[in-house]
Amino acid sequence: MSNKHIIEYQGKPAFVVIPFNEYQELINKKQCITDETLYAEAIAKNEEYFPEDLVQKILNGENPIKVYREYRGLSQEQLAIKIGKTKQYISFIEKGLRKGTIDTLKKLSTVLNVDLDML
Repeated sequence: MSNKHIIEYQGKPAFVVIPFNEYQELINKKQCITDETLYAEAIAKNEEYFPEDLVQKILNGENPIKVYREYRGLSQEQLAIKIGKTKQYISFIEKGLRKGTIDTLKKLSTVLNVDLDML
């Protein structure tokens, strides 16, 4: 890239002006990224991605612990046993009747294999 002009705002870079042909090249490169490339990049990051319906359930207000528990194929009783609690305790958390201690939430995040902040 040859001829660029940086415009500052309040002493910090805010905009860059580049020749139109360079802009076109950038757009073309961006559009050339294929699904295969995106998939390969996602795999390389070694992160888990969740199905859209799971994400929608959480966005629609369903309890994340319940959603992830069901996604992992666990019953309330199985999850309770894995974290050393009762089925009723899990039920109360999923219904919003109890919040769960930070220690319990950490155990849940470990068993459900999700980050703590996702619960």
